[in-house]
Amino acid sequence: KEGTKGIEGNNCRLRHRIRRAFRRTCCFSKKMENHIKAFELAFYYINYGHI
Repeated sequence: KEGTKGIEGNNCRLRHRIRRAFRRTCCFSKKMENHIKAFELAFYYINYGHI
């Protein structure tokens, strides 16, 4: 159960960090390069805990 808890926590953090990719607000970018960088930053934050 504890292993699942950790994985679900990571999934939740990923959903919250990448939410900007799915809504069209002022933080939405039309450039694919910016989307890729946002995903890379989110994965780095989740894996290492800081930016």
